[in-house]
Amino acid sequence: MADAYAVLPDYGGSPIEDIPKSNAAARKALELDPTLARPHAAMGYTKFRHEWDFPGAEAEFKKALALDPDDALTHGWYAENMGTIGGREQEALAEVNRARQLDPLSPVIGFDLGNIHILARRYDEAITVCKKLADANPTFALAHECLANAYGGKKMYPRVIAEWKTYGKLSGERTDSDYAAALEEGFRPGDGRVLSTKASTP
Repeated sequence: MADAYAVLPDYGGSPIEDIPKSNAAARKALELDPTLARPHAAMGYTKFRHEWDFPGAEAEFKKALALDPDDALTHGWYAENMGTIGGREQEALAEVNRARQLDPLSPVIGFDLGNIHILARRYDEAITVCKKLADANPTFALAHECLANAYGGKKMYPRVIAEWKTYGKLSGERTDSDYAAALEEGFRPGDGRVLSTKASTP
């Protein structure tokens, strides 16, 4: 299959260019083999994240899971997207837990689990998950993004800054390190708050 899910816009590049490429690759793959699950998952992802077609995205994810109910990645993507819809956090947790059962060592699925806990305002659970994830995968930057957002939910701002600094070092992106430095500069110990946050926390 022409990797329909490898060109997802969230993984680099330009969404304006990559969304049509991803969808075209997925449709071509289904023309060649209509029993493939991943192309439906890829279309579900782009429909949700970039077209805001939530019913259409859910239909694609359900098609993918009907074709391959044991695809951990699809369960993870479905959970990640459903978790951002208000009131569906419990469904998202069920999906991501299924993904984790299928692929317990995947750091990305562990990251998704932590993020869904954050969306459900279960910050302590998110911290527990992402601390374990960081310990098991010392170079996995996203574990520290998860921790930063979870600590932000608990208003533990010095830890937010520390985790963003670690994230910046591990990601290797200068913008991430610059953001961590700006957070540290904007932090005011006197009133205990950060002036801005990179990722909004519910």
